[in-house]
Amino acid sequence: MRFTFRNINLISGIALVPLLIGLFSICEALLLGKSATSKNDLAEIKGRLLPNKNEMKRNGGNFIISSIIGTAVGILPGAGASVAAFVSYNEAKRRSKHPEKFGTGIVDGIIASEASNNACVGGSLVPLLTLGIPGNAVSALFLGALLIQGLRPGPDLFSGNNAKIMWIFFAGLLVAQLLMLLFGLFGAGYFAKVLFLPKPILISYILVLCVTGAFAINNNIFDVGVMFVFGMIGLLYKLLKIPASPTVLAIILGPMAETGLRQSLMMSNGDPSIFFTRPLSLLFIVIGVASIILPLVRKKKNSNLAD
Repeated sequence: MRFTFRNINLISGIALVPLLIGLFSICEALLLGKSATSKNDLAEIKGRLLPNKNEMKRNGGNFIISSIIGTAVGILPGAGASVAAFVSYNEAKRRSKHPEKFGTGIVDGIIASEASNNACVGGSLVPLLTLGIPGNAVSALFLGALLIQGLRPGPDLFSGNNAKIMWIFFAGLLVAQLLMLLFGLFGAGYFAKVLFLPKPILISYILVLCVTGAFAINNNIFDVGVMFVFGMIGLLYKLLKIPASPTVLAIILGPMAETGLRQSLMMSNGDPSIFFTRPLSLLFIVIGVASIILPLVRKKKNSNLAD
């Protein structure tokens, strides 16, 4: 155990949900009082439930790439939709001709994160149904539901009488997607009206929901404290114009990276060359290094052209 500060609540690390609520919801609630919303914005919200033709045409590649990233991340056990959304958002921002507009509600960022987030659900079912390994918390609930019904994930799940149940399972997922689309399209205009409540009421309502959500995860008041701490950190990030996404990715991927490092070193008896002698691991290292170097090279090239 490290960095627990003799607090038993930190033995399992920092809880992800309170962290996310603090970084994004609490921070935005505190900044909400500075912003002003007009009735013209409501008309814009009501009239723009779907991207227009130009936005759809411009984001065709963005949609496909983000969906592929979401599916791939969903297949990885333990990664989940949060990783998929942030990775896709970052990739869309990196490829965009207007990266400075990301974080202002630009359609490109919304399409990237939501396409990846939704694609992650289907990808997470691959290891769940074939190997019995849940890709995220929702998949774990699916696994529990299957086991309660006496269904064990694996090849036998798609044969015999079980096959009929799986067809019902997939049909239910399809119906759920259609229902979410209908509720979203018909309810978006009404949901947006909450933005035009008096600011003190709206901010109080958001804070109550945030505290309730953070506490309900583990029924632990400590998580509420974590939420407010990261709310202050998120506010500091906003003031210093530091993106919060890397912090979230570090919290999510850090434990998985360390677990993978320990497992690999155990396999190689402590020899770190295993990361460079195995083709697959070497490929991922090269991709990771390239993802860092290429944007710097492009930025340098653009600055030279500007000069």
